[in-house]
Amino acid sequence: MRRRCRQESGQAAVLIMLALAGLIAFAALAIDAGRLYAERRHAQNAADNAALAASRAMCLGENYTSAAMLLAIQNGYDNDGEGDIVTVNNPPTTGPYTGNANYIEVTIVSNFPAALIHIIRPGGLQITARAVSMCFLGPGSGVPAIYAGSETCVSTLLWSGETGLIQGGFHSNNDPQITGQDLFVIGASSFVSSIHTDYDKVTFDPPPPGNPMQSRVVEDPLDLNLEDYAPGGSRAAIAQSAGQYVYRDGNIDINWLKHNGYYVDATDTILDGLYYATGNITITGTGVIGNAVTLVAEGGIWYRGPYQIISAYMDDLLAFSAEAFANDATACNTPVIRFSHSDGVYQGNVYAPHGLINVSGSDIQFFGSLIGYDVTVTGSGVSVITPGGYVPPPPGRIEISE
Repeated sequence: MRRRCRQESGQAAVLIMLALAGLIAFAALAIDAGRLYAERRHAQNAADNAALAASRAMCLGENYTSAAMLLAIQNGYDNDGEGDIVTVNNPPTTGPYTGNANYIEVTIVSNFPAALIHIIRPGGLQITARAVSMCFLGPGSGVPAIYAGSETCVSTLLWSGETGLIQGGFHSNNDPQITGQDLFVIGASSFVSSIHTDYDKVTFDPPPPGNPMQSRVVEDPLDLNLEDYAPGGSRAAIAQSAGQYVYRDGNIDINWLKHNGYYVDATDTILDGLYYATGNITITGTGVIGNAVTLVAEGGIWYRGPYQIISAYMDDLLAFSAEAFANDATACNTPVIRFSHSDGVYQGNVYAPHGLINVSGSDIQFFGSLIGYDVTVTGSGVSVITPGGYVPPPPGRIEISE
């Protein structure tokens, strides 16, 4: 009888141990399954937010990888290669949007230790979260009266001159400072980062808050090629066939024009044509007239004299300086096209894709756009007038697609 009791007691102990093991395993599964669900949800939210941040950055022309990584770090995923791995792909490498450059894919792989399940299965837990977002860039159109293309200059567009007029709007790829008193800006205008202005002193039409609008980086609206105007170029050939192409290996100034028969002293007139210099071009003198004169220089261009009246010869292009600099600080602060005297009238676009357009003279009228790496206007009474029609591109639409 005693032996039978001892046997039953031993069997009960075994059953209890088995039951306890089962309970522990069940508890481990329940606890770690809960942790797995919570971690999966957290990682998915992080992937969604990182993908949206990346698409927003892409819409604004910024570094989308950095934007995604920053959001991932803020959510606890630092891409250390052990605890987690964060991957950003543009275009996506899997799914229905594979190869489509409008979409960005963010994948987060997270490894974390198990609470109890390691008792019955060695190793930790791993989850993978993936999100795909898109950036749709609506089109803009037209050429603004002023375009400043630098994304890094502190004041990409600076207008401090008083009683001025911008007719045709402006676009700055960085931070415009429109601070001139009694300045009128007519037409849609846009900027990328922020705008510094006093709305009590500057009148915008259309009025704020819809104008000026924050937009995205806009590419050079003219995108001219120097080679087209150099000897052998397509535009040079057209002027040459008309007997109106002037080439100078060096600098061009008024004395050189006079000496070579391209300037009429009696009327202070530059002969019609396309003028190309490998150096600088300087137009000095009071009341200089150019009925149809386009200046193209590998160096700088300087209009220095009051009461000048000069119109473009071809392509509605008044001046094109291709001068470039080795570092950005120099490009931001060194004028390559200058208008330093008062009461001039200039017809045609002014183009400096790699340097500063500087207007320090007063009461100057431009009938054409100022398109430069950066643009500074400090003279009072300056007008920049274009036909208008510039439509800023919208910032872009972003959304989660997967």
